[in-house]
Order: sequence, then structure tokens, then C-alpha cells
Amino acid sequence: MECFSELLKMYIVEEEFDYHPKRREIDLVNLSFADDLFILCGATELSLKLIRKALRMFGYLSGLHLNSSKSCCYFAGLSQADEQKLFSILDITASVLPVKYLDIPLTTKQLGGQDYRVLVDKIKHKIEGWGSKHLSYAGRVVLISSVIFGVCNYWCQTVFLPISTIKEIEKIMKACLWKGTSEDKFLPKVSWKQATLRKEEGGLGIKSIQSWNITCMAKHL
Repeated sequence: MECFSELLKMYIVEEEFDYHPKRREIDLVNLSFADDLFILCGATELSLKLIRKALRMFGYLSGLHLNSSKSCCYFAGLSQADEQKLFSILDITASVLPVKYLDIPLTTKQLGGQDYRVLVDKIKHKIEGWGSKHLSYAGRVVLISSVIFGVCNYWCQTVFLPISTIKEIEKIMKACLWKGTSEDKFLPKVSWKQATLRKEEGGLGIKSIQSWNITCMAKHL
């Protein structure tokens, strides 16, 4: 991404690029996270054409091209007609604020219940997709410990999950373990407190969502 950043800066110097408001002072145009890229600019045709030019040149030089189906564009303070005109320049889909990264809204406001609903629904979808009814108890423990915690992990490292959300996730995990589904009624063999103990202590080695969340967030201190 460093190569693209330098390429984009070269085009910006050559043309009258319109920076995103309050970003000119710090010369901020793009942000990179792993293989994800955010590009910030003013809502003008010239700016978007410069970005398109830089993306195409980067693709020509590196063989890495923009995936239009996984890319989106955000505008604010424009009429619908102006938005449609600008969208056509980059040929990517429109989206609405707030911007989301790995399903988490990037906002300074406290997240609401609907924001966490995405996480809960994603976990349910994972369980249903695995067909856990046909797995042994040992297989379901592996499913919970690897797949479900894989979904939760980024959230646990980014925000404090509400107790209500944690309880809902744990309810799904219990149903997955004892019944093999995400919602059916079930009869637990042992208490959930016992199940979340380490194997050396007689448990199943399943991490407690709340304890893991607190541990992950403590790393920010």
C-alpha cells in the first residue's frame, strides 16, 4: 500500500486535488489497514478522477486491481443527482454512513443494540452453515472454540460487549453445544460455568466471552 500512497501523492501534486475537509493541514488522503484501504477526498469530479487514475496505474504496475463488488463510496451533504454522477466515475456501489470496518461502525458515539445484532446474527449463520446437529460433542466444542470465537475475537479486542449481547451469544453457544442448533431448547449436561473451566480443572476449555473481552480490552491500557 505504500507504493499506492506515493503514487496517489504524485498525482495530487500534479493536479488541483480537493482534500477532504480539515485533512489538507495534515496532508491525509488515504489510510491502510492490512489489505483494506480508505481514501478521503472532497466531493469533486477532478478528485475522483485522480483517484481512479491512481488505482488503474497501481493495478497496471502491481497486478492488484480494485474489487468493485467489495468496495463502496460514501458521500455527505450532496443531492442524490450529484451523488449518482460521482458514483459513476469510480463505478462502485453506494453506501451510507457510518463506515463499517469488519462489521463494526467507525463512530465516536456509543454503539447501540442494533449494531451488536450484526455479531449475533453472524454467529447464528456460522452455526447453521456448519450443520452442527451432525457433529459429536467434541466437534461442537471445536466449532465453538475456533469458529465462533474467531467471529467474536475482533469485536472483543475493539469494544466492550454489553452484558445482554454476551448472554445472547452464550445462549447460542450453549444450544450449539448441547443440541447442535442455535435456538432449540436443550438440556445441559453440566453448568456453563463448569464448561468454561480449563480442561485441567475439569471443564471443556471453552473461553468465557466476558472474561476474554475484558482481557483483550485491558491490552489497550
